[in-house]
Amino acid sequence: MKKAFTYFIFFLISFTSVSQTDPPKPDVIFTPYGSSPFWYGEQTSFSLGYKIDDDNVNSPICSTRSVSVTGNGGATTSINQTLDAVLVTWGNQKTESQGAKVKITLGSCNNSLFNRNFESQNSYHVMSIIRLN
Repeated sequence: MKKAFTYFIFFLISFTSVSQTDPPKPDVIFTPYGSSPFWYGEQTSFSLGYKIDDDNVNSPICSTRSVSVTGNGGATTSINQTLDAVLVTWGNQKTESQGAKVKITLGSCNNSLFNRNFESQNSYHVMSIIRLN
């Protein structure tokens, strides 16, 4: 009886571990038009692609959205209403050693998996203009 109970427990543990699945992983793919390094004041458009796991999905509809740049002081940003493009005007400070990244924050989306922050996978370098006197 003890041996049967041990096999039963082992079966339950094995069945539970097999039946659990990883939660879906949303991602936003940032694709710049142009290549780094970018120049101070240059405008760069990024197309945005949305994925869940490895599958492309339509852009979510979100009532809350914002975009920013980390690692490049003075950069300005905007995101269009359809959430498929971001426009960055690079700032006047050279990028920090790790480079600049574009970050979007989405909230109140029709697909709740996208209610969070997403940061560009790649970092970008910005060159400032050197003035010689």
